[in-house]
Amino acid sequence: MKPADVSDDGKGVRRYLEYRLSDLISRLRIPFPIDLAFNENKQFAGDFLSAIEAAMKLGANTLALEPAQEAGLNSNMATIVGNYLSHWGTGQALAFSASALQGVMAAIDAYCDCFTFVSAPWAAPKYYRSLTQRI
Repeated sequence: MKPADVSDDGKGVRRYLEYRLSDLISRLRIPFPIDLAFNENKQFAGDFLSAIEAAMKLGANTLALEPAQEAGLNSNMATIVGNYLSHWGTGQALAFSASALQGVMAAIDAYCDCFTFVSAPWAAPKYYRSLTQRI
């Protein structure tokens, strides 16, 4: 794979991250400042993550998440931020291999999955209604 191809894939990963985080914010009814929605930068990943983190801190005593889910959030966030966003922000996206980008995408999915629960053994996972309510 040529470096230019990995760079293009890196842009796709950023868009995927922003899409998944935006969907998560909507599903969990997390407040998001309207002034950020009209930001000319159009790179919302950091803003979305900040909104999720702020909502979790605000409801820290009443979170519906299990301890294992909270631990999963931290480990997946380390992969997303440490291995991807920090490099993307400095223009070092060319340093990524295709397998590294796939690992970041898996971490994005795993991060979002931390906000789901299974109501019955045969049921598909569902997103929490909010950070404090399952249903």
